[in-house]
Amino acid sequence: MFTHLHRSGMHWTIKSGFEKVLPADLPATVEACRGDSRATLIRDNNVRMSFLYRTDDAGLFIKRYKCRSMWDTVKYFFFPSKAIAEWHNLRHFEEKGIPTSAPLAVAEKRTLRLLRESCLVTASLAPAEALNDYLLKAKLTPGQRQQLACSLARLVKKLHDANVFFRDLHAGNILIDWSRSGEPALFLIDLHKAWFVPRLHDWMRVRDLGQLCNSLVGSRTDGIRFLKTYLAGQTDAAYRSLQHKINTKQIKLEAVRIKSRSKRCIRHSTIFEKKRTWSQVYFGRKDFGRKTTGAAIGLHCAELASETAHMLKRASKSAVTLHALDGHGQVCVKGYRDVGLWYSLKNIFKKSRALKSWIAAHGLLVRGIDTPLPLAVLERTCGPLRREAFLLTQMLPEARELNDYILTTDLGKRKADFICALAAMLRNMHGLGIYHADLKSNNILVQESEGGWRFSVIDLDRTYFTDGLSFAQRANNLAQINASVSSRMTIRDRLNFFHFYAKEISLLPERRKYYRKILAISRRKNTSPYGVIFT
Repeated sequence: MFTHLHRSGMHWTIKSGFEKVLPADLPATVEACRGDSRATLIRDNNVRMSFLYRTDDAGLFIKRYKCRSMWDTVKYFFFPSKAIAEWHNLRHFEEKGIPTSAPLAVAEKRTLRLLRESCLVTASLAPAEALNDYLLKAKLTPGQRQQLACSLARLVKKLHDANVFFRDLHAGNILIDWSRSGEPALFLIDLHKAWFVPRLHDWMRVRDLGQLCNSLVGSRTDGIRFLKTYLAGQTDAAYRSLQHKINTKQIKLEAVRIKSRSKRCIRHSTIFEKKRTWSQVYFGRKDFGRKTTGAAIGLHCAELASETAHMLKRASKSAVTLHALDGHGQVCVKGYRDVGLWYSLKNIFKKSRALKSWIAAHGLLVRGIDTPLPLAVLERTCGPLRREAFLLTQMLPEARELNDYILTTDLGKRKADFICALAAMLRNMHGLGIYHADLKSNNILVQESEGGWRFSVIDLDRTYFTDGLSFAQRANNLAQINASVSSRMTIRDRLNFFHFYAKEISLLPERRKYYRKILAISRRKNTSPYGVIFT
């Protein structure tokens, strides 16, 4: 049934009859893949390279898994590699009649039993595409949506009836081919995490279903139809119980997803890179690059020396400059300096303000809050001691600070809409558990967009992500905005701002308590630059 052979330093297990079809010169690198007219690169990241390969007889889908670190080498000394794990699962899925791609060959390269590389070859499922990508561009009729929901439910039911705990069941791991009339053809891929268990427990079902529902955007009707089909023949009580468990699980999974995606910016990934040496620590976007970062910081330091017009701000511990970079537009460089040895020693175990801002900016973007796109952060160090740090972000075109916008723009009849939009932005931030400890008007940028306004938050080194904001935190943010906008915002405007902020989150009954706290905080601030005095 299987043929075993050595080829190109790898031990291959090949399905009988396929050994003559399998090319001897499969591309081993991205460069080789791009240079081979028969290969089409699909993905290349720090985990694997995958590509389609055309032969005279068949289309092949090939994954070449990488060993990212010594930890991977040690781990796969004791456990099967991802290629082997998926190979076994593909064969089991075929036996159970669960639709997936046909396994054709698997290979490993080991030295003294230590894994160096692994490879999996399966039959191509083209023209099938990932379900999440398909749904983004497909315009389905209500009848087609019903058909898809039912087909998806039957696939998951078949999976669970076979006692399979998939562990990574999301729309990206389901392929769909609806090129022919009739029902959509669905296939499961990326099976290396799946477990065949003696008995599928309820928590396993709920986790799989929660992951799948979390990855799909659909109407409430689609969700009901999906669960009704999955639970065909069971009672309404079973449906309500499962729906409640899935909803609870979705909330937890979404929190985990946001936390995980927020941390990607300080790890090697498809988008980000990092470099740590004795003299510097670097995190940045791969499409921006370390070379461009170094050039921008060089321009920043030159501007500080010459004090030209490109300097936006200069203080004792920080400075901001603006530069035009080819291919990247206007880039803002903010430099932070650790003044003196004591300051450096005190902050050995603390993140720099630049790194805090870098992490917080990605946390905001993941949560759907606008902020200028962070491009890179670089810290200049001497071992554990940090000397200075730089944060590079995109400059937002035509963006103005909140108070400057209010002073220079005649809002007229749009004033109420503007106040409502600003209140909605703050309410959304607080609803997501985001607390900016310095949310004055200078740190809110305004851009006019079609039919409204876009608000972006900056200076993020004192931004915190919590499970929920306290009364003091909400009141402090409200007071910071209140005390840093000009007198063009009348008392009625300020009351309307709180009304718009509070009405949808049931805080209006506490408005007197908030008014007293906001006024007390505002009185302690220097409001003379804004032309307002709180008595």
